[in-house]
Amino acid sequence: MGKFISGIAAEHYMCGLHVHVSIPDSEAGVRALNFLRGWLPFLCALGANSPYWRGVDSSFSSWRTIHYRKWSVQGIPPCFADFRDYETRLARINGTAAVPDPGHIGWSARLSEKYPTIEIRVADSQLRAQDSVLLAVLMRGLVETAVAGVFEAVEYLPEVLDLSLWQAAKNGITGGQVDTGTGASIAVKELARRLLRIAENALRDHGDYDFAVISLRNMLETGNGAVRQRAAFDRGAFMHLLANAHAEMQI
Repeated sequence: MGKFISGIAAEHYMCGLHVHVSIPDSEAGVRALNFLRGWLPFLCALGANSPYWRGVDSSFSSWRTIHYRKWSVQGIPPCFADFRDYETRLARINGTAAVPDPGHIGWSARLSEKYPTIEIRVADSQLRAQDSVLLAVLMRGLVETAVAGVFEAVEYLPEVLDLSLWQAAKNGITGGQVDTGTGASIAVKELARRLLRIAENALRDHGDYDFAVISLRNMLETGNGAVRQRAAFDRGAFMHLLANAHAEMQI
């Protein structure tokens, strides 16, 4: 990695949930990337599960997301004209001294170099298998909606996307979010309704719609990983938090 990133790597005690969704070809993958840009902050909010850092509450629901901002290539990917544009810009990035190898392309979503998939990396690792499945189901629904061409990708302002991702990492599902299209404040429940409406056909095609509706409602009512970690800590500090995490991973 080189000495110039050793300080970052030495503090990188973070685990993410990486979901691969199959795509028919690279052009479809780029369309999906462009479409996903507006939804990555909400997926981050749902998958927030890293509130503590070195024994202290970070005040963020996903401290992992904030920690990732230290790396040279991170955040929400830019909008690409097509796969050729993606390849050209990726080659230029990889050709700089700031990026030692392709593995340092740390965007929240990217095309996989090994598989015919789009790789979505915005969520933290989850304690419960059912939460991982929910996130994967929603991600697949969004990707397949994009591939189907039902909705056009929006020309988002990069600064609004960045603020929205930061706010999602801060609040998780416990506070307001930044609407990626307008920059206005928006409630998590409204984003959930929008996602289910937009991805409904893709979810139904796999028999996932009812599971997504019920699981998403349960998460918003009972809390995601960050909410449950804090609740466990309040009941008995870190020993109770660890015991609760162990119990959840057995579910």
